[in-house]
Amino acid sequence: MLVIHLRMTGGFALISQSDALPRHTHLVLALSGRKILVFSDQRHFARAYLVSSDEFSQIPTFAKLAPEPFPETFRFREFTEKLQGVPATDQGFSA
Repeated sequence: MLVIHLRMTGGFALISQSDALPRHTHLVLALSGRKILVFSDQRHFARAYLVSSDEFSQIPTFAKLAPEPFPETFRFREFTEKLQGVPATDQGFSA
């Protein structure tokens, strides 16, 4: 699984293989039809990880995220209990 966290900067562009790469390109993925997907990040804030699906929760950036609210295992009561004592500005939990 390829996981990319853009953080505050960076972006993707779909270009032809004959096109020049954008400045600050850090990742190039060759696709069918002579197209490539490029990732550029001028400020080097973004992170890319190549992991198995079992390793996803071990990526530090994603391990701190709030729980996913849509799976069947989500319980609002448990979520509100975890919020007790967490400052409203703690984006690692609430964002």
